Amino acid sequence: MISMNLKAYQLLQSPASVELNYDPDEKLVGIRAIKPTDERGYAVRKQGHNNTGYEVAAQAFTKHWGIDTSIARRYKAYMEGAFLVVDLKQEGEDATGVRSKFRK
Repeated sequence: MISMNLKAYQLLQSPASVELNYDPDEKLVGIRAIKPTDERGYAVRKQGHNNTGYEVAAQAFTKHWGIDTSIARRYKAYMEGAFLVVDLKQEGEDATGVRSKFRK
């Protein structure tokens, strides 16, 4: 799952659908808003009952590219043209939270 806060979602112009791209050499994920009818699109959904978080089901994308998702991580993103870019070479902050400790 790829989660975005409200600011990231707004930087993408609040899309209903996004395209996910990956540069395996640079380890960069690029997220770009596209039309919901585009077959390459991943639907964007609200998280929970508020408007502060959004998510994209990206299991097939991360599995295809071999992106490790065993630990939830939080990354800073930046805009480059139409893309919201996440650099996976960054350390990333552990975002598993307290609840995950009780799932064992």
